[in-house]
Amino acid sequence: MTWLNELGATTSVQVLNSLLTKLGVPHVSTVDNLPMTDAAIAWQALQKRWAQELSRGWYCCNRRDRITPTWDGQQLWVQHAVRIANTVRLPGDPPWPPITSRPLNPAQGQMVWRLDTNSSNFAETERDILVDVMMGVPIASAPQELQDYVIELTAAELGPQFGIQTNPAAAVTALRNLQRLEADVKPDPNTNTDSEETLATWWRR
Repeated sequence: MTWLNELGATTSVQVLNSLLTKLGVPHVSTVDNLPMTDAAIAWQALQKRWAQELSRGWYCCNRRDRITPTWDGQQLWVQHAVRIANTVRLPGDPPWPPITSRPLNPAQGQMVWRLDTNSSNFAETERDILVDVMMGVPIASAPQELQDYVIELTAAELGPQFGIQTNPAAAVTALRNLQRLEADVKPDPNTNTDSEETLATWWRR
């Protein structure tokens, strides 16, 4: 199941300016080529926090649950991923040989993961492996609830540096709103095809 919310109504500038409002810093008109000012520091911190949250995986934004990677004839690939959450074969899954996953050139921001097998003869049935993937998504494309949560976390982190006392309750409220959204969009297990053991494993995640 894939849930990738592309809102389009929010821009990166609007997200950053929401953070700057909480920090008491003047708004900016762009996030590109910011001089080393308070706004640039805030934007870097926001992007760092966003990357951390993306790697956790949110069904409302970037979590793709149990998908099959692309097969190019030699290797399995997952494009635009910040993390492969799971490559463990669960009960009821098709068979495949042991695999490892790694990002290619992560320092250069290439969000491509290659899955390597220990088998030179990768049988057709073994290509149907299932992995949980955390996709790379711009913060402006995230639901408002997730944006608000990341903004509150970043504001709390930067508050002392900017001489601002943030309200801890704001982050708690934002998290509760996000959790309600997650509960609404999290996929139900496929009770028609999944075994009881698979369902139990799914719910433990």
